[in-house]
Amino acid sequence: MSVYSQPGIKSHYLFPHSFNSNQAEFKLDNDTMYYSNLRLGGLGDFRADSDLYNDMSGAYGKIRNIFLTSNGKIIDGLRQAHRYLAFSNLMNDNVHENCVLDRESKSQLGLCIDSDNKVISVSGGGSNVSTTNATAADARDKFLGYLPLHKCFPILASLPVLDTGSDMFPNLTIRIEFETEPLFSFKTQMGKIANDTPQPVLICDEIRDPAQRSQMRAAFQPVVWSSIEHDLVVIPDQITESDALADTASSKQEVDQKMLGFNDKYVSRVVFAKAAVDLGKNKAGTTSIGFGPYASYGGFKEVFNLRVNGANLLPGRGLQNKNAALMLLSDTYGPFGMNSMDNQLSIGSETQQNNATRQGGCRDHTTGASALLSARQNEKVGQLNYYGLSIEDKVQDLQVSFERTIIKNTATGKRHFSYGVGLHAFAEVRKALTMEGGKFMVSYV
Repeated sequence: MSVYSQPGIKSHYLFPHSFNSNQAEFKLDNDTMYYSNLRLGGLGDFRADSDLYNDMSGAYGKIRNIFLTSNGKIIDGLRQAHRYLAFSNLMNDNVHENCVLDRESKSQLGLCIDSDNKVISVSGGGSNVSTTNATAADARDKFLGYLPLHKCFPILASLPVLDTGSDMFPNLTIRIEFETEPLFSFKTQMGKIANDTPQPVLICDEIRDPAQRSQMRAAFQPVVWSSIEHDLVVIPDQITESDALADTASSKQEVDQKMLGFNDKYVSRVVFAKAAVDLGKNKAGTTSIGFGPYASYGGFKEVFNLRVNGANLLPGRGLQNKNAALMLLSDTYGPFGMNSMDNQLSIGSETQQNNATRQGGCRDHTTGASALLSARQNEKVGQLNYYGLSIEDKVQDLQVSFERTIIKNTATGKRHFSYGVGLHAFAEVRKALTMEGGKFMVSYV
C-alpha cells in the first residue's frame, strides 16, 4: 500500500543545513516522525564545458562517503559509496538499466542490438545528456540524479519509520562527503572545473497523524540488518618486473594477505572489485578509458580464493576461470547486466585486419560485442571482472589469496595486466539496533 494514500502525510524538500564543494549536511527536525523512504534529488555536478557522466556511476560518482547519524553517533554509513553504487547499478536486468536507472542515476548501462548486429548503449529519456549550458532549468532537470538512500543505508529497508524524538533518534543527520576528483564522475574534460555545484535536496515524508505516530512508536522492535562495509587489499605494481622479462618469459605474482576490517563480524556476502591503484591509469589524456576508475580489470591467468577461519572457502586453488567467477557472482548477488566479453580480457583488443587481406573479407569481433572504438574493440572489454562470494559466517580470520601471471609488456598504452591493483572489498556485515535506557545502541551481531 502506498503511504500517500494515507491521511496525515506531508512531504518535505530539505536543503542542506551546511554545504560546500566538499560536503553537505542535512538535519531533520526533532520530535518528528518520518517514513524511512528517504531519498536524495538534485544529485550531481555541472561542468564548464560539455561532458557526460561516467556510464557506470552516473551522478552517484559525486558521493565518496555518506553517513546517517543521531547525536553524532553513526547508525549506518557507506565508505567509497561511489564505487559500491556503481557496482550495484550493474546488478539489474537490461530492462531496468534502460528504463529506470538511466533516469534515476544517469548511468548508461542498458544495451541493445543495432542493425549491424553490434551491441550499443541505449540513451533513454534524457539520460546522460551533455552539460553544455547546464545552468539552464531544462538541463538541470535532465542532468541531476535521484538516489533512494536505502541503497547506502540498508537499515532503512528494515526500519518502517524514523522517530526523531528525544528517546529515539534525536538530531538525526545525513552527512555526505563529496568526491572532488572529476574522473569519478565524468568521461572527458578532466581538466575542467565545475561552473556550478548544485545543492542536493533531501526528500522525506512526515507522519503527522498523532494516532498513527503513537501506534508506530508502540510497535517499534529491534532490527537486524546487513550494513555495507569496505576494506582494501593492495596488489603491488609489477611494471618494472614486466619490463625486465625476456620476450618469451613470464612470472607469477602471488599475494596472501590478511584482511582485518571484517574480524569479529558476521559476514553474509562480499564482492571484490579490482581497480587500478594509480587513478591516472584510468584515463588517456583527459578522457576516461571505458568505465574509468570503476573498472574491475581481469588479469592474466588469475587465481582467487578466500581463507575464512583457517579453511579455504572455495575448493582446490579457487577461481581460475572468468566465466566461473561470473556465475558465482550472479549466484551470490543476482542478475548482472553486462555486455558479452566485458568480464574477459584481450578479446578484440587487437587492431582489426583489413577487409582486403582477411580471408573471406571478415573483420575481427564486429558482431555481438560493444561498438568499435576506432580500429579496436570497445575499451570496456575486460573491465567487469568481479569476485562475489557468500561467506555466511562470523569472521575471526580472513585471508585473500590472489595470483596472476606477469608477461613482458613495454607498450606506452594500457598495461593493466601488471598495474598495481586495489582489491576493494564490500561486505554485508550483520548489525543490530536496540534500545537501552531510552537510547539506541548499534552493535555487531
